[in-house]
Amino acid sequence: MTTDSRPRLAAHARRRLDPITQRPLLLYPEGALELDEISGTILDRCDGVATLGEIASVLASTYDGDPDEIARDVATCLGEFAARGLVVFHDSKGETP
Repeated sequence: MTTDSRPRLAAHARRRLDPITQRPLLLYPEGALELDEISGTILDRCDGVATLGEIASVLASTYDGDPDEIARDVATCLGEFAARGLVVFHDSKGETP
């Protein structure tokens, strides 16, 4: 994963609102994860088009934070989702690295 990688949700993962609590969820065949505001915001931008660097830049300006720290946090968050098979990354040519 690099700043040029383009993350997207895995084919089997879906974002939904919990119908009772209205909190954001990430659904997948084995279960569901309740998302906090930041992880939900990050996943909202994982469209396979925006790069990891672009996502971090938008979040840094949205939350008025240190760009380097936010870039690390975004990479860590997406790395954890990727380790669970819920996010995949593509390089600038559309290939999975």
